[in-house]
Amino acid sequence: MASYRPPTTGLPVSASQADRRRRLWYKADSRFFGSQVEQDIYQRWGADGDIVWLAYEGACKRAYPTEGRVPYTSEAQLAAFLGITDREFHDRLGKPFALDEFFVWTGIAKLTKLHRRGEFPHIEHRRWQESQHDRDQSLQHRSRHRSKTAGQRGRAKAEEGESQHDRDQSLQHRAETAGQGSKMRRQDTISSSSLEEEEEVARDAGAAPDGAVAARSGDPDPTPVGVSIPAPARAKLVQDGLLLPKPEADR
Repeated sequence: MASYRPPTTGLPVSASQADRRRRLWYKADSRFFGSQVEQDIYQRWGADGDIVWLAYEGACKRAYPTEGRVPYTSEAQLAAFLGITDREFHDRLGKPFALDEFFVWTGIAKLTKLHRRGEFPHIEHRRWQESQHDRDQSLQHRSRHRSKTAGQRGRAKAEEGESQHDRDQSLQHRAETAGQGSKMRRQDTISSSSLEEEEEVARDAGAAPDGAVAARSGDPDPTPVGVSIPAPARAKLVQDGLLLPKPEADR
């Protein structure tokens, strides 16, 4: 089966109008059927009106030198450019219509604009730039926005990593400082305990009877100066070995 080839128009094809294989293409609305534009065309012109409109959009891509402006010098020339020669079109009531009638109506509906005067009579598609080039610019804008957003996220993540590193160092420093303080407090506690123990030993030593201290130290006069111990108590202390008996001369 031979592949379909569009009708030859005799007009040159620029590189921007074709893909890498020099094939013409354009952005078509995937939801055209059922859209408001298609419904309006169908209600007035029937299914043949949809065919003429789609043929016109394809011709807008082939238009030269400006896309979206189909040359129009006569109805026969327009039909040849659209690729729909030798065909009859009928509206919903079965009444045949001409291309002139159709494009007068699309002009009233603000879909096209007819330019009859000047060196280049043509039918201009009012929404061609919006449907083709503005979409490309929107995609480029979205791509730049995504790149910018990705760069901002990368910088934010790097700054967050640095902040986390600083926080970790600060927490580590605080932990080391707290450890040193706890160690110093333990040392102070140990020193205080040692002092308390020494003081307690000293108090215990001072609470012993003066005669006992004198007996252990070997003092020849076991009775402290100025201290008088009753005889019964002295006898008890001597019996317990806490005091030495007085010499016979002192009795």
